[in-house]
Amino acid sequence: PTFLSAYPASGDMIGQSFAYTHTIHEILLLCRRMYKKWEKGVKLLKIDLEMAGKNVKMRENLQVDRALGLQFRSGYHIFRFYQLREKLFDMKGIRRLKLLGEMKKIVLSEIETDRELLDLSKSDPRLGFHAEAEIYRYFPEKISWRIRQIEKVLREDFPYAEKEIRKENALFP
Repeated sequence: PTFLSAYPASGDMIGQSFAYTHTIHEILLLCRRMYKKWEKGVKLLKIDLEMAGKNVKMRENLQVDRALGLQFRSGYHIFRFYQLREKLFDMKGIRRLKLLGEMKKIVLSEIETDRELLDLSKSDPRLGFHAEAEIYRYFPEKISWRIRQIEKVLREDFPYAEKEIRKENALFP
């Protein structure tokens, strides 16, 4: 079989998202640095906003800044999750439970991130709109759907993986 028939496109080949120009470690370093610095900047803007009183434009801009920060954090989480998953597949034995626990923390954090983004997108219809493509990349209903999908992963996939690890079976053979 050809590469494509053996590995059909599913959005699960994380290396394609950075065209193999960086290592996963470099991507994680850069993404983490970006979202941490962005969050620091948003905190400074909140202080300015408190001093600005009821300035509507400043409030709207802060909402956009907060949404971008959440997206940057989520991007970092996605890359980190994939990195841990690859390690999980390569490992043997009960040590995999520690990695699974780290992955679960990421998933729980993503639910909180999505809830914040959901609140922001409900109050600001500009968020998620891709002007060039003239479509919404995200909107409240889609964010709610994503939260439900992540909760399903927590209910179904994590217990399954933990059970298989405890039995010392291969994951997803």
